[in-house]
This record gives sequence, structure tokens and C-alpha cells, in this order.
Amino acid sequence: MNYTAPIRHELEACTQMIAADLNHSNPLLNMALQTIKSRSGKMMRPTLTLLSAQLFAPIADEALHAAVAYEMFHTASLVHDDVVDESEQRRGHDSINHSHGNKVAVLVGDYILSITLRHIAATRNPRLIDIMSRAAGKLASGELLQMQGTHSSSLNEATYTEIISCKTAALFAACATSGAIVAGADEAGIGLMTRYGELVGLCFQIKDDLLDYSDLDIGKPTGSDLAEGKLTLPIIYALQQKPDVFQPIVDTIHSAGATPTLITEAIAATRQAGGIDYATQVMHRYAAEACQLLAPLPDSPTKQALIEFVERVVKRNK
Repeated sequence: MNYTAPIRHELEACTQMIAADLNHSNPLLNMALQTIKSRSGKMMRPTLTLLSAQLFAPIADEALHAAVAYEMFHTASLVHDDVVDESEQRRGHDSINHSHGNKVAVLVGDYILSITLRHIAATRNPRLIDIMSRAAGKLASGELLQMQGTHSSSLNEATYTEIISCKTAALFAACATSGAIVAGADEAGIGLMTRYGELVGLCFQIKDDLLDYSDLDIGKPTGSDLAEGKLTLPIIYALQQKPDVFQPIVDTIHSAGATPTLITEAIAATRQAGGIDYATQVMHRYAAEACQLLAPLPDSPTKQALIEFVERVVKRNK
């Protein structure tokens, strides 16, 4: 079963709502919005929101608005992230900041955030506003923590986990939590889905970091994290195992920048030191815990879809 099958019609409704929102009478804003619309993502966050809601009750309009709100929030964060990271590409195409400049990109991201607020308000649930605001705060703090780590050679696994918990897992947790809340789940059910979402988010970010070490076409250059000075779990593990080999590499990346040759050598050395295997094991451990959380629940197509959602996250190639 495709993990979106139980919510196929509702997900299509969300897609149509998003398409309608990404239009504007201002020509410059509309041009940027059409660019974003043409490069739609995997809709992972609205899918999680809807599946979490359907696990407890039939999907109502409030769940649709929550799902759209989280996709819009994610989209806005990507636009702003590209400005912060000075990224020239997003999903294999020019980023908004590269094609239109930083000023336009920041304002486009702000406009999309205004759409987010409209939809979260349409849920008529103050608790969801609190959840989204807290997730936004964590994302910002995670970005700042990562910026500090970019210039540090002593980043460890605990700090890395804190970064991805804030940057990625917090939003997945908010999606799963919000879906359960609008469906009227009890506090035990809400707590279960919060933890499930957090674990899935951790898996999602570790998989993203692993893809940076692959030779697949993932919409950004391989080794782009290293080129930006970002140390992720594979090389953090390798650095702990073989500091004499990796400390000079990390120091060079932070002081002089990473050349294509150095990135190639760093990726090969990380793989040889077991960094890829270790990060993969950690990801699968989180995935197994997420699926185990669902085990006591009654069998249903939605429960199976949530299990397959985890599998999709860890098996994806972009």
C-alpha cells in the first residue's frame, strides 16, 4: 500500500489549496510564487499531519488547514534558509535568492509565512498556534546552533542531535501533534504522536545528511554540507574514531574552505572510517522506535501507512 492511499483525496485537497494560495496580483511576488509552485516538494509534512489526524477520527477541515499551514511554514523556511546559507540551488533549480536577490527572497518567505498564519488560525484552535510558534522558535535556535558549529572543530554527536532535533524533528513533531489534537485524541495519543513525529524527523535529517555523501542526483551538489563547513553525523563519528586523519581535514575546511578534491577525499575517508554505516545504524534505530510506538494501536490502513511513512523516509533517494 502506498502510504498516502488512506488520505489520497484529502492530500489532493491540500495541494489545491496550496496552489490557490501561491498566486498574487503583484507581478514580482507572483513570479517568485509561481517558481515555488512549479517545484513542489514531497508533501511529507502535510501527509504526516493528515495521517496523524485520521488515526483518531475522520479528517475534518481543521486538519486540512493544519496540513497546509505546515507545508507553507516549511516552504517559507526553505526560502529563508537559502538566504542564510547563500544557496544558489533548491531542488535542482535556481533558488529564489539567486534568481531574484536576497531582499526579494526574504519578503517572499515572509509572505508565505502570512499564508501559514491564516491557515493555522482557520483551525480555530489556540493550542495549534502555540505548537507552531514553539516549533518556529526551535527552528531558529537550531539554525543558530548550527552556525556556531560550522566554525567549530569540536562539534560532537550530542550537539548534532540537538541541532537536528530543533531544525527538522521539531516541525515533524508539530505536524503529528497537531493532527492528533484536531482529531480529538486524548493526551496519551497526542504524546505518542509527538514522539513518533520527533523520531521520524530525526530519521529524515540523518537521511538528508547521508545523501550528501552519496553519488545520487539529489537536487544539490554532493558534499555541499562540507563545502559550507557543516559537520554532520557521518564525519562527526569519523572524527571521533580517527582524529589524526580527520582533524586536519576539518581544520582546513574551516580555515581555508573545502575544494572539490578535499570534499572527495573527505567523503571517501568518512566512508572508510565507518561514518556512513554508523549514521545509517542510528537512523534505523530511530525508525524502529517510531514503528514500535505504533505497535499497540489497533491495526488499520492508517496505522500501516504511518509505518510505511517511516520506511519511505529512510529509503528515499532524494
